[in-house]
Amino acid sequence: MRFLRRHWYNLGLLFGAIATAVALLGDLQTVQIILLLFFAALTLHQFEELGWPGGFPWYYNEIIRSKGGPFDRNPLNQNNNLFINVWAAYPITLVPVFFPDAIWMGFGIVLFGVGQFIVHAIVFNIKLRYFYNPGMVTVLFLYLPLSAWYLVEVYSKQSIPLWNWAAGVGYLAFFSLILIMWVGFTLLTDKDSPYPFTPEEMERWDRRRHRARLGLGEDSE
Repeated sequence: MRFLRRHWYNLGLLFGAIATAVALLGDLQTVQIILLLFFAALTLHQFEELGWPGGFPWYYNEIIRSKGGPFDRNPLNQNNNLFINVWAAYPITLVPVFFPDAIWMGFGIVLFGVGQFIVHAIVFNIKLRYFYNPGMVTVLFLYLPLSAWYLVEVYSKQSIPLWNWAAGVGYLAFFSLILIMWVGFTLLTDKDSPYPFTPEEMERWDRRRHRARLGLGEDSE
């Protein structure tokens, strides 16, 4: 598990490549193709946040949702990060692929993409006082276009009852409130967690330069 906690976002690129190949080469409905590509986009988004340019652990723990440190493990650590991004996000994103007629599940994914746009393209940039944050590019150029494509596809084929949107909100709420906020950031958050991010992970996205730009001191903890 130690290897997985440290390298899951690198391995995720392989899963994303497999999903893309299945989407492009398999005999699937268009909505299934879109949802598989959304999963592939998820793996790229996660790599942008944590692999290259990376930096999400330090700027999330120190600036976005600071709990006073230690910033290499509180509130986000390698363990709850793995749970949120793999054990929770992978199934939530992939299950709708197998139920293409459950439009409400697809709407949940669309709402997730819109939520990520609000977070990465607006909220994080304001808090970081910068025009970019790791994760923003994949949201703008993958999540949003795929979400729009999904909506065009389903609405061009049928009339969608309003309850599908309400159910989509519920699907997203289960992921966001139960899996992320309760399990991830309540049960699995610990300022004494034995699963800190490595120094390498903490220094990505030119941490020292951005901290200096924000007027933070040399000592981050």
